[in-house]
Amino acid sequence: YNEKHNLENGESGRDGTEWNASWNCGVEGETDDPEINALRLRMQKNALALLFLSQGVPMVSMGDECGRTQRGNNNAYCHDEPWNWFDWELTQSNADLLRYFRLLAAFRAARPALRRETSSPAATSSAAATPTSAGTASKPGSRIGR
Repeated sequence: YNEKHNLENGESGRDGTEWNASWNCGVEGETDDPEINALRLRMQKNALALLFLSQGVPMVSMGDECGRTQRGNNNAYCHDEPWNWFDWELTQSNADLLRYFRLLAAFRAARPALRRETSSPAATSSAAATPTSAGTASKPGSRIGR
């Protein structure tokens, strides 16, 4: 979805953020276009790979593993409606995405290098002025931020 779809919330669309970090690939909402659906799947997989291969705790929302969209409603916390419930059918219709999600989770779990054991020195007040970036490593392969 490019735009939020919050009219069902009863706030005349004033609720929820106006900023959506998303792109609809040319069609707003569901589509039967195989090219658009393939592009959307590729973008979802790219985003999940970035999330699971980055430092920090992977933050996902319920249904991200199988393509749940809430029909574009970005402020749906108050809805007890079928479109806002977890649709278990998605685990079948989007089985490839769910399989990929599980593969990434297992890959991350098997590689301690992807899970920092301590927080970065930049997170402490005493080291707040110390730069901690890839550019601070003295030689290739040396540890960064410890």
